[in-house]
Amino acid sequence: MTPTTLKKNQEIDALKREHVIERNDIIKKFKGFEAVMKFMLKQNTDLDENDIEEMMSRPLGNENSAVAPRSSVETHVPDDDEVYIGTI
Repeated sequence: MTPTTLKKNQEIDALKREHVIERNDIIKKFKGFEAVMKFMLKQNTDLDENDIEEMMSRPLGNENSAVAPRSSVETHVPDDDEVYIGTI
């Protein structure tokens, strides 16, 4: 194994370790957000635990999902050129 190959392999291993750490951090944050969301739904709706679990387990974008993603039309923000205010 050449020194260049060894260095390259060490850099790849370091990147893989960083990726694992970042991934684990993201998973922890997501679980925290999920817990907060469940708590808020329990406090502010008439849904029971099973309803909330079912709703949270459905993938976004599923037409049968209780929470569907918004269409691009609903989220479109017009450019300054598209906005007309007042009279000419």
